[in-house]
Amino acid sequence: MKKGIIALITIIAFSAGTLLVSAQTQPRSRQMVISYGKSRIDSSAKLSVRFLGVVEDSRCPKGVNCVWAGAVTVKISVSCPGKEAKTFELSSLQGKETIEYEGKRITLVRVTPYPQADKPIRKANYRVTLKIEPVN
Repeated sequence: MKKGIIALITIIAFSAGTLLVSAQTQPRSRQMVISYGKSRIDSSAKLSVRFLGVVEDSRCPKGVNCVWAGAVTVKISVSCPGKEAKTFELSSLQGKETIEYEGKRITLVRVTPYPQADKPIRKANYRVTLKIEPVN
């Protein structure tokens, strides 16, 4: 009976240690903020992302009552070593906020600044926040 309990404790301890090591070595998602016209490199994901521009920004401005909340669509270029860069559009519309490239999932988190009534946004002021995570 003692040998059975000791064996069971050993198995549980080993399993817990294995799970802890797996959780520590698994790549996690990361967020990056990119200014209009600039590139950022995520060295852990081995990706370079360039924010090319805003295709559409029809978000309802602060201080205005709108029938529809609107949407924002941005264009990015993504590349990794040894692969040709690809251009994608990401949108705040549900189902259009995520793309996959070379085993990575890239999701549009937010676009700033948010529009305000009677205050146009200069291109240079736009920032995009993206989440990058492995595709499992």
